[in-house]
Amino acid sequence: MLGRAVVLRGPIFHGERLETYLLTLQTNLVNGFSRLSNDQMEESDAALVQRFLPQIFKQEVTIDFDTPFRDEPSPTLDSRGSRGAKFSFFLPVSGDVDLLEYRPSAGPMNGFPSVVLDHGEDAKSYLKFAYPGPANEADAAFKRDRETIRNGFLSIVGTLKMYKPRIEDAVLQGLSRRRAAIAQMTAESDSLSHYPLRPR
Repeated sequence: MLGRAVVLRGPIFHGERLETYLLTLQTNLVNGFSRLSNDQMEESDAALVQRFLPQIFKQEVTIDFDTPFRDEPSPTLDSRGSRGAKFSFFLPVSGDVDLLEYRPSAGPMNGFPSVVLDHGEDAKSYLKFAYPGPANEADAAFKRDRETIRNGFLSIVGTLKMYKPRIEDAVLQGLSRRRAAIAQMTAESDSLSHYPLRPR
């Protein structure tokens, strides 16, 4: 009900479309509190919203687009025996990287470049961009793809910001429905209170 665990294992932005996931989550939350008791809803609405707000809205991820790193070129050999080089570039990432699994609402027509999460020997995480040579073409491709990834990331952040109040409202609606259902069950039980309960 409150979200799912996401493990980023492949290219970023290649999972479920974020907006689709959030729309489904919004619907599920409105109808998702049928097992709560009155005792579990004694806190203020603000506290309850914070308690039941899905984890995706409590996660944060940061990409440092302005401090790229590179590796030394790696030698390559194609199927015809021609030698070349592969150039790799890296952007530092911190926080809850599983957010990068989701596909942004806005993106290029031909899809996002294949950028993967890489864990460096320094125990830090990076987005890895890799290209064949020559060096000037690899550099141009990295700069182009970095902007595409930046735009996708900003789309993810913007979508979460837009949907957060909607999800908070869905939580409140779900709690209100549950309270109404409990009140109705209590009223129905009270209407029969003139009958003693059967001994157990």
